[in-house]
This record gives sequence, structure tokens and C-alpha cells, in this order.
Amino acid sequence: MSERDKGDYDKAIADFTQAIKLNTNYVAAYSDRGFAKTRKGDYDGALPDVAKAIQMNPAYAPAYNHRGIIKDYKKDYDDALADYNMALKLEPKFWKTYQNIGDVKLEQKDYDSAITNYTQALKLEESDFWKAASYYGRGLAKIRKSDADGAISDFTSAIKLNPQYADAYSGRGNVKAAKSDDDGAMIDTRLFPIASPS
Repeated sequence: MSERDKGDYDKAIADFTQAIKLNTNYVAAYSDRGFAKTRKGDYDGALPDVAKAIQMNPAYAPAYNHRGIIKDYKKDYDDALADYNMALKLEPKFWKTYQNIGDVKLEQKDYDSAITNYTQALKLEESDFWKAASYYGRGLAKIRKSDADGAISDFTSAIKLNPQYADAYSGRGNVKAAKSDDDGAMIDTRLFPIASPS
């Protein structure tokens, strides 16, 4: 597992910087350093790295995905979608991009499209952790469409894949409370503090 995956973004940035010093044509290092900076909230510092990766290799799909994430965080949703769509054009089975599009569509209140993209991500993902995130996102979209039972089912699937997914317990509990399932809501409320933040 890389330092970036473990959340040690300062170490990851340092490692990618060293890799670039050793090989100034290392496209993935520019893109991944940009992503690590994004995770630290340094969006202005991230953009030049990702733009450099795209300039060096316009066919490198992860760089478009990373730039889309930056624009998503900056709430520039239309440009984010343009980058995500380019990533999928280059790499049609890029599951994380489908999940990212689902997130944007959720923000844009296009719930049908959000559900479609989360569902596509679930077909392609292999990691239980990320599958749980897609189930959670799809559950949120179903709440907005007044599909309470569908939302509960998705939140439950998320919890099965990631038993520490606190937001999924909270979401499921809230839906149960809205359905007047007070006992079920109370159980999830009790489990929620035990689970770690997702």
C-alpha cells in the first residue's frame, strides 16, 4: 500500500517529488502528487501538477480523473464532469470515475444519473471499502427520490462491506426514524458512536 493510500500525504508528496527529480518525465508521479495535494486541501498547488501530467501525456486517464476531483472540491461541477467524461473516454472501465460522477450528480440533484453512475461503479469496483462508498452514495440518492426501502438496503450493504462506516449507520438510522421504525433507528444510533468515521 502506498503512502498516499494510507493517508500520509506529506510523505507521499515528498516521495513523488523525489521520483520526479530522478525522472522528470514520470507522468504518474505528477498526477499522484497533485492528488495527494488535493487530499491535503491544497487545490491551487495540485492543479499545476495534474495539468503537467496531462500536458506530458494527454491520453493519461488518471490525470483527468484527478483534475476532476480538484474541480469537484472547488464546486466547479461542469468542468469536473468534463474531465471525468474525458477520463472515461480514455479508460471506459475506470470505476472510480463513475463514483466521482455519482458524487457530482448528487450535488447537482440529478438523482437518477447519480444512481446510474454509482451502480456502474459497483459493477466494476473490487475493493470492499470503495464499494461501500458507492452503496452509501446511492443510498443518499435514493433518499432524495423518496425510496426509503432502497436507501436502507444500500446503507445495509455499505455496512456489511465496511462495518466501521459511521455515516452509513447514521443514514440508515435516520431513514428508519422517518419510517417510524423507532427500535431500528435506536439500534443504529447506538452503533453509530462505536463505528469509526468513514
